[in-house]
Amino acid sequence: LRKIQCILDACRKWGVRLVVFPEYSIPYDILGPVSDAARGMVVVAGTHLVERDALKSEIYQNLGVLEPPARGTAVAPILADGRIVGLVGKMNPAKLETGWLVPVEQWAPVSISSEGVPGGTAVMGTLICLDFLKQDERFHKMIGEQLQQCRFLTVPSLTPHYTTSEFAGKCDE
Repeated sequence: LRKIQCILDACRKWGVRLVVFPEYSIPYDILGPVSDAARGMVVVAGTHLVERDALKSEIYQNLGVLEPPARGTAVAPILADGRIVGLVGKMNPAKLETGWLVPVEQWAPVSISSEGVPGGTAVMGTLICLDFLKQDERFHKMIGEQLQQCRFLTVPSLTPHYTTSEFAGKCDE
């Protein structure tokens, strides 16, 4: 938590308005303090696995989520103005996640109205790693039209540096 608070403090001093953390970098049990530290910015809080303890803690409800995510999914909480303004689930498990990660079957962009957004309001899409890279027929059915609404995309990922060219290619596409 202290490292994340230091990162967010530095970003605030530099005038950063949007911070995207990698997958599995922020556990559910520190989302409250991270949300407090993120005031004035929009933060995509990496991802975390939704387990029984997370659901029992009521962290999602405490941060403004009406419908908590399903157990076994991996979600990327989007924090703004002291609350969760969106939860984006992972659709495509990585090889190491196959067999235990429950892929989500729905996706939606998040409308952000925050002092951290240039212009005050924007529609942001978040695609978690392989969801960004694996743009197949299922992707286009689930996301295609909604993606057109997005002003920009964020892509939290936990990938090695040598995959940079793969990400760059998808950005161009």
